[in-house]
Amino acid sequence: MTDIEKVVSLIVECADRGCPFTAVFSKNIGNAPKKQKAKLCRNNGSFIVSLEEEYEFGRVSQRNVSVSDVRNVFSELSKHYNRINIIVNGNAAEYRESKKGKTILIGADKIQKVLNSYNDGETEIEELNRKKSYFISGREEFLFHLGISDKNGRIHDKKQGKIRQINHFIEQIENIMYALPSDGKLTVYDLCCGKSYLSFAVYYYLTKCKNRDVYMLCID
Repeated sequence: MTDIEKVVSLIVECADRGCPFTAVFSKNIGNAPKKQKAKLCRNNGSFIVSLEEEYEFGRVSQRNVSVSDVRNVFSELSKHYNRINIIVNGNAAEYRESKKGKTILIGADKIQKVLNSYNDGETEIEELNRKKSYFISGREEFLFHLGISDKNGRIHDKKQGKIRQINHFIEQIENIMYALPSDGKLTVYDLCCGKSYLSFAVYYYLTKCKNRDVYMLCID
């Protein structure tokens, strides 16, 4: 079994057994969406995989994949990305393919170990149609000063894509919080920070939502 086949098999097993997972496909090839994120959800009592497709300029679309179609859909999807990250119960695996076609798969054994000890259906799965909660709502003061929202917390129409991008980025950080030191000061460097939209959002999230002591250096 090749490395990419192992990755797809891990996703299939998670979906089949109702084990919550997140899979992020990045480093796109050709005209594929910039990034795709998959996660297990429930829909009318059945498991389904929600697939979020991210395009340039923050545009996002979503589609759902039935468990029976997971292997075919993700086998095809894997052909269009050179990096795949999977997170299951705080354990991460990463697949990478170089420009020369050399592949590497790290952490798959940890994911398989989780699945081997997992009792089917033991974890509550998010409902697909549940109203999504966002890390950044629009009422945060820094968004007003950055020109993203007005004084009442309403996101300006032209900044809707930006607030989606911010929340999506914060969600990626949430997914790796388990790997960061649990105490002490966190040091964050943001290189090529531009207008620092994401910089302010990360600082707000870590200090206000996670109550962490943070030193942040932004360089453009």
